[in-house]
Amino acid sequence: MKTHGPAVRQSDVPWVTMPYTFASESVNETTDDGFEGLDMADDDFLGLQTAEGFDVVYETDETGNRRAKIVKLNETNKRKQKQKEAPIKPYPAEPIKKRKVDDDEDVGAMLQAARERGILEQDDTGDDGKEDADASAPGWAPYALHPVLKKAMVALGFNTPTDVQAATLPPSLGTDAMPPRDVVGVAQTGSGKTLAYALPILQYILENTAHSQDPARSLEALVLTPTRELALQVCSHIRAVVEAGGRFANVAAICGGMSVQKQERVLLQHGGAHIVVATPGRLWDMIKHDDALALRVRRTRFLVIDEADRMIEAGHFAEMDLLLQMVRRTKGAAADANPDMQTFVYSATMSKALQTNLKRALWRKKQRREAEPSNTLDDLLARVDFRDAEPVVIEMATQRHVADTLYEAKMECVGQDKDAYLYYILLRYPGRTLVFVNAIDGVRRLVPLLTLLGIPAYPLHGQLQQQQRLKNLDRFRRAPHAALLATDVAARGIDIQGVDHVVHFQVPRSADTYVHRAGRTARAGREGVSIALIEPSELRLWRAIWQALERQDTVPTMPVEYTFLTPIRERLALARDIDALSHAQTKESHDDHWLRSLAREADVEYESDEEPDPDANVSHHRRHSSTKARVAQLKAQLAHMLSRPLQARGMSQKYLTSTTRPGYVHALLEGRHAPHMLGMTRSKIHDDMSAKKQRT
Repeated sequence: MKTHGPAVRQSDVPWVTMPYTFASESVNETTDDGFEGLDMADDDFLGLQTAEGFDVVYETDETGNRRAKIVKLNETNKRKQKQKEAPIKPYPAEPIKKRKVDDDEDVGAMLQAARERGILEQDDTGDDGKEDADASAPGWAPYALHPVLKKAMVALGFNTPTDVQAATLPPSLGTDAMPPRDVVGVAQTGSGKTLAYALPILQYILENTAHSQDPARSLEALVLTPTRELALQVCSHIRAVVEAGGRFANVAAICGGMSVQKQERVLLQHGGAHIVVATPGRLWDMIKHDDALALRVRRTRFLVIDEADRMIEAGHFAEMDLLLQMVRRTKGAAADANPDMQTFVYSATMSKALQTNLKRALWRKKQRREAEPSNTLDDLLARVDFRDAEPVVIEMATQRHVADTLYEAKMECVGQDKDAYLYYILLRYPGRTLVFVNAIDGVRRLVPLLTLLGIPAYPLHGQLQQQQRLKNLDRFRRAPHAALLATDVAARGIDIQGVDHVVHFQVPRSADTYVHRAGRTARAGREGVSIALIEPSELRLWRAIWQALERQDTVPTMPVEYTFLTPIRERLALARDIDALSHAQTKESHDDHWLRSLAREADVEYESDEEPDPDANVSHHRRHSSTKARVAQLKAQLAHMLSRPLQARGMSQKYLTSTTRPGYVHALLEGRHAPHMLGMTRSKIHDDMSAKKQRT
């Protein structure tokens, strides 16, 4: 075991003050402690500093233990000590490799470091810098964006703005003749709304606070979102732009499911975050115990409400009203709200008709008060203190309310066959499939079934811990072929790259929810498919959705090879039996373990009512072993089924060339066949729908 004290005292090397930094205080990275940057193998110390005029003397006490005693040196001893010290010039301390930005650096120093790395031009705010940025980012040249932002957007692969960005940036940024305006933007999902409001905020930070030496920064922007996942996603998107531009701003996410202490540390880094992305509930909880944070929120320069239709629904976010009251201007207040606050409101829908719970409306007469606002925008005007007398309203949503690259399909079936059709879709059209259900019980039932059938399936619902939700999202993103079973917690704004299909396992209760569900695919110009499984009891609800969308139900029926349904039902029946037996076995074991734990804590002897004597105990173990053997037998039977591909009518595994399906042999030789369905070639749903339409 090392003894650092004697080793230091016997060394001739003088003590030197070493700078250190907390890895958790870097711009875009947080950890639980500050020891990540230290090399423990080299006996690093945290905060080693020089103490002049003192010495450490080791004495032995009565018990024989050595104790260190600090004594003050007189001038003679000081001179003797200096003579003993070797005049060795210490090496300059090297920065810790893992750190991103030193704690003492301000944003101006960050920009200077970015210039030295070649990210920015030395004269980035001058004419030469602007011309250079316009030359490297011609798609962004017409917009009065800072050269740093133009280069960052190109570096991230955004060579031109999206339609909603092109429409909202001019009023958001303002011109010499027109001041910046409040903006209400309505655009379809996946259209780039996040950067539409983030770019003006980052522009303001670069122009006004990037070179500020004030250690106590004001809050530049507050972004409110309805869900944790959306808050983390928005924070990630904004950080990506900041990183590409040389880390000129601090962005913090405040949401539930994470440590409050950790989020408090994030808010305090570098004098405070420039941009806070938060859910209303967690932010209000922190404001109640932090007057300084409350003052910063009250004086925020930008207020953003993302997914506004969901955020201001009555009774959903009580804290939202309290936060909106905080930023309202109050006559005679000692610390009034920022009179120049700019407000951005974005959503995919702004119609109250789309938000109506159509399932209730079908059996209950619709009651409306005369004073009730007619749409969400009226609600906003009544509850949000817009500094702009007439906010600019930009509506980019199409008449379809969904992306033009989205293909919609439906499948009418009986309720007990929904599992079979879902499994058919996942086998016939492999890829990333997002399956929406209306209740958590549906997720819990489907995930083990699909897992037993060999489909990678991950749950996502409100009762999962935040860490597990993020882990499942990450697993789904990485898997090329997988299913994510989700409630509508994932329908609001979450951007999951590469979602090929969205399946409405149950018809949503409102047209607004349908739009948001379908918007998880066909994002950023990519193609996607939305499929609704409709049982007879849901037909009226389905028609009501299309009536609310002011569209006719011209959705084509998804093509299905019905010969596969019989073996699919056999597989599902086996999987259900296995799941039922496994669940009963697990529940019995869990209950027994729970009772034994209670008895052990109470220091009493555990006696099961079901096992009053040893013979019953033996019977219980036999029954348990029998169930376990039955489960193993069924799993082996299911594994044998899964090892063989499903076989279409007219196909033979022994005589493939005798098939009556034209072109299948060539597809098989070229590797274009569906591996799990003998007789089918790989294809896309919308291609099959187009082919079916041409045949009819």
